[in-house]
Amino acid sequence: MTLSLVLKTASRRLSAITDLPDQEAQWILARCMSVSHSQLMASLSEVLSEPVLSAFEAMISRRLDGEPLGLVLGDIEFMGHVYDVEPGVLLPRPETELLLQAALELVSEIQGPFYCLELGFGAGVLSIEMAIRCPNATVIAWDINPIAHELALRNAARFQVTGIEWILDDFFSYQHRFDSMMATPHPILVLSNPPYISADQYQTLDPSVRDYEPQNALLAHENGLSYYRRLCDSFPADRVMMACEFGIGQEKSLQRCLLAWGARGVVFGVDHKDIPRLFTSTPSHTFLG
Repeated sequence: MTLSLVLKTASRRLSAITDLPDQEAQWILARCMSVSHSQLMASLSEVLSEPVLSAFEAMISRRLDGEPLGLVLGDIEFMGHVYDVEPGVLLPRPETELLLQAALELVSEIQGPFYCLELGFGAGVLSIEMAIRCPNATVIAWDINPIAHELALRNAARFQVTGIEWILDDFFSYQHRFDSMMATPHPILVLSNPPYISADQYQTLDPSVRDYEPQNALLAHENGLSYYRRLCDSFPADRVMMACEFGIGQEKSLQRCLLAWGARGVVFGVDHKDIPRLFTSTPSHTFLG
């Protein structure tokens, strides 16, 4: 069977579950053949070997069962870099690229050292990208998931990023350390894509998310707002910058939460569908380092 026919058949099957059936079929087949996309497209008239066809069919079946494409392939592109992903760790998403861009804008005028503190690092993409782009940052990242910890270390090694402090522990048990940082003159950025799905919303999540991604990276109490409130309790609004992702429909509740905290300079950002999905806040005093 030629590559062209294999792709056409797979694309027709994948059209039931994705808006990008042609591309997904091509990405999966290129991975099975260990070739680039351009090499694949230049070989469409060739006959596919039985071992490769068998591997391809197995991956297509996983995708048709609802497994996210990133887990099927084993990696995801984020900000132009390819990161390993694996079951048990939250998958990076396009919205999180927008969060990173907003965070970089927040710190763009800082000339001296600053702290970047990440709550819930997952695959490590946010902290690694901050470390790559901001050599003046002291990046410290927390997660309670040992699978995420090992994955983030592997991703950091992949890009030869060695300066991040990866902490396998509860972010909120480090108040003494936050207090020490706030006693310095250095700016502090709190960066997070925290759990924000309420219990009711969790039951209605797409199975490709609910069945394949860790519940503790998704689910939050207090209608999905518990982590934002705990962040606000950990830092004074006049001392830190904050950049966080949030869920659809949470903008007004977060506005009230941030106003009660005393936040200044709050800006809400939208995703690729113009839906509010992230916010940034700046301290009432300027810390440029």
